[in-house]
Amino acid sequence: MPRRRVGEYFRPVTISLRPWMIAEIETLLGPKQSRSEWIASAIDAKLDDSGTKVADATDLQLVVALRNREVINEELYQSLRAWLD
Repeated sequence: MPRRRVGEYFRPVTISLRPWMIAEIETLLGPKQSRSEWIASAIDAKLDDSGTKVADATDLQLVVALRNREVINEELYQSLRAWLD
């Protein structure tokens, strides 16, 4: 008799991301963090009405948000990242 599954069921999905987005996610991940879990938590945060407040965001998160919204170009983004590191 097969074992019953316990917990949530996850369904695989395929998404397309810009290469620089994938690179950014990789830089934000810890050594044992999962990219899928990171993306799922980002989606959860977006779906959650409370969301992250600007005052709670780190400098890096603010710079990444500006780049994602295409408010700043790649050159300025790279300069700000270098300054933050």
